[in-house]
Amino acid sequence: MQDETPVRRVAKRTVFYIEGYDPRGPGHYHRLYLEEAARQSPVNGLDLKVGARRRISPIESAWSVASPTTEVQYHFLRYDDLMRTRWSKTNFAVLGDILYYCWAYLTRGVFLRTLKVSWPAFVTMMLAPGIVLAAVLLALLAAAIAGLAAGWLVAMAVGAVVFVGLVMLRGVLESRFAAFWVARILAFTSDQGGGRAKDMDARLDEFAARIAAAVEDGSADEMLIVGHSVGAHNAVSAVARALNLCSSNSGALSLLTLGHNIPMLGWQPGATRFRKELAQVAADPRVAWIDVSASIDGACFPLTDPLWGSGLAQPDPSAPKPKLLSARFHTLFRPETYASLKRDFRRSHFQYLMAAELPGDYDYFLITAGDQTLDARYSHLDSVTGFDRFRFGKP
Repeated sequence: MQDETPVRRVAKRTVFYIEGYDPRGPGHYHRLYLEEAARQSPVNGLDLKVGARRRISPIESAWSVASPTTEVQYHFLRYDDLMRTRWSKTNFAVLGDILYYCWAYLTRGVFLRTLKVSWPAFVTMMLAPGIVLAAVLLALLAAAIAGLAAGWLVAMAVGAVVFVGLVMLRGVLESRFAAFWVARILAFTSDQGGGRAKDMDARLDEFAARIAAAVEDGSADEMLIVGHSVGAHNAVSAVARALNLCSSNSGALSLLTLGHNIPMLGWQPGATRFRKELAQVAADPRVAWIDVSASIDGACFPLTDPLWGSGLAQPDPSAPKPKLLSARFHTLFRPETYASLKRDFRRSHFQYLMAAELPGDYDYFLITAGDQTLDARYSHLDSVTGFDRFRFGKP
């Protein structure tokens, strides 16, 4: 007998968005949402009216989104100010980031575990040190050739010139591989995993208080928290802390994580509190958690259970969380566009927030401004299990 229980429609939604490690801030993400929503409108038929950005507080900006069925208050929770204090601006500072995270990840076992669970993520981690090592080797080779031909003083000069020239090509390499952007991310996550990010920890408490207040208010039909990239593990922490501030009979909330790299933090010995928060969110019946990733996204751990990846067991193996779904970008674009997307490292990691060419199951704008809850929208899909294309073993 077919279930005739009516589907609860969402007339009012509150969204809290936590970005990845990107210091561009709310202005950039407001423009991105506005422009990409307009591009997606011919695909999904959702005519969205995106309001002006307004400043709520030093840690929060917001804008309204209206569809024919749903009113949305979209809140951008800020930590771009903290990023800018860390953001390395010179070649030598970036080199320091690379040396720092390489040592931290080597001694904490993160490199080896990443290689076992998702070798493309390991390759991404090694891009920056690989480029630096290649520059050193090419400089040494040029110096050796010059030394044989003209003596060692000339060799030293040639080697130095070649190395500096290769370093000056950083912009070209960055536009293609985003290697040094990734290096900054990995240095930040090393700080989080080593207890050296007290400012971020305090900011997460502020995020939690803001989310908890909105949950307790209870005026929205859906409370949706979105975390992208590094923002995924920060969203998990914020949700766990918000739940601790809420009454036990407070309303449910939805958690959407996109392109997560949660094991990158979860494996680290100093991330004890985070692992507890991760298990707490997975166990709490008030949380409907869906994770979306893509196999072409080299900056994430695709279709990887973040608990398993962090060395944790599911609190309830019969109903594991999160539900793991593929974005299936190949179904959302024409073949020639998809081929271009696959070659664009940065775009493939941000595509979760952007418009597509063809309709499909994954649509960020239907999720955030449509009239279905996150859980209801994906109730027809099962969690993807057994994805082991990129695995060499257990962590």
